[in-house]
Amino acid sequence: MATVKISQFGGIAPRQHPTQLADGMAVTAHNCVLLTGKLVPLKSPRLVTGANVLLESGLADVADAKSLHVWRKASGDFDFLLFKGVTWAAPGNVADDDLTRIIVSGDRTGDGAADVPVVYMRRGASSIKTIVPLGKAPLPQPHVQRNSGQGELTDNVRYTRFFVTWVDEYGMESPFSMPSQIQVNNEWVDGDLEYLDGDAVTITNFGEKPDGAVKIRVYKVITGMESGRCQFIAEADAALAWPEDEGAISGIPVKVKDEDAGEIMPDIGEPPADLSCILDVPGAFYCGFSPSKPKTVCFSDIDLLYSWPEDYRYDIKDNIVALAVTANSVFALTDGWPYVLSGTAPESMTVAKLAGPAACVSPTGVCVYRNAVYYVSNAGLMMIANSADAGTVCQNLTEKYITKEQWLAFNPKSCVMGQHDGKLLLFFTFFDGRHFGLTINLMENASVAISTHDEAAACLCVDNRDDKMYYVREGGE
Repeated sequence: MATVKISQFGGIAPRQHPTQLADGMAVTAHNCVLLTGKLVPLKSPRLVTGANVLLESGLADVADAKSLHVWRKASGDFDFLLFKGVTWAAPGNVADDDLTRIIVSGDRTGDGAADVPVVYMRRGASSIKTIVPLGKAPLPQPHVQRNSGQGELTDNVRYTRFFVTWVDEYGMESPFSMPSQIQVNNEWVDGDLEYLDGDAVTITNFGEKPDGAVKIRVYKVITGMESGRCQFIAEADAALAWPEDEGAISGIPVKVKDEDAGEIMPDIGEPPADLSCILDVPGAFYCGFSPSKPKTVCFSDIDLLYSWPEDYRYDIKDNIVALAVTANSVFALTDGWPYVLSGTAPESMTVAKLAGPAACVSPTGVCVYRNAVYYVSNAGLMMIANSADAGTVCQNLTEKYITKEQWLAFNPKSCVMGQHDGKLLLFFTFFDGRHFGLTINLMENASVAISTHDEAAACLCVDNRDDKMYYVREGGE
């Protein structure tokens, strides 16, 4: 049998006729990769056995999964989380406790729409999971009355408004209520409460008890403070607001003394109900976007994964498909031009529009490697990276080697992409159901180190702790 020895391989160039190829190049290189200039076999995948697999949100079979995540315990062991739709998972350990958290956002149920983002958590090495919504609904407008039997109001009378929040057992606090009302002529109306420093007041009207509420926190406007700043004054058991005894009267007694006021009331903002693609950003905050308002990038407060203030939202001109994070930059990959939001604090991000247009066509066809963002467009594989001459630029890595017609035949909207061991692995499903894959070795010249492979992945994830990539093969393995 005749053989051909290639001492140095230059990659594939399927858009060129074979007679026009340079020495060491080919139209096709299959199930192999370029390594230090030579061809080596692509590593064979290994079937994972003995892993604990959690089929979530109504998923009945691994074969139907569209998302795969590794959820580690404090012990180092992990479970696989699988969902019917496209989801994202971000680490959530911003609290100083023994709970392991991840934030899951996206289409958990596979119905084509983003679900309410949730926090998965468990304590220590326990396998018992708790799932709570990321956002908290605020309490209704509270009622406040000065207790009877106290001194007459004098020239030293003060005026204030009260706000209340509720807290669950995990320390997650709700947005604050509307300012308190007072009673005038047997009616509750908006207005400041008159009081003397040190007076006792009672706060009522908390509505129905939210699921998981264990504490009520009370804040008030401190007399003489600039810009109406509110500070913490009291915390009470939820049982006072929602007594278990049917005959008990609900109400929280508070002593109003300005010098005892504590921290400033946090500007907790309820996240959008369909907040999706939540990713962690260096600096202990998060980014995400709402598919119902796809031109807005949202940011959380620092160290408060459940607070997404309105002031921390930035508008762009195109519809967001997915987000990616490198260093202190958040890249909004859209159906038009790519954008970058840069900064070290959620309240001071700057927005820039990158060269394009280069639309992102697959939310699962996005990954990050060495501070560069790679994503799939209808024109080819795009890379966003810093250039010494031009700053942050967006370039097409495959346009010189794969024609647009050849690329479109791959069905780029079907792409699932991941990065492992310095290589990009792209998995496509043709329009007729057949599968096709590309491998691009980023350790070499990424524009020529391209080969093809046979694998078919419905979803994948990379576990950086063990330096492994896991994927669900089409068919359910």
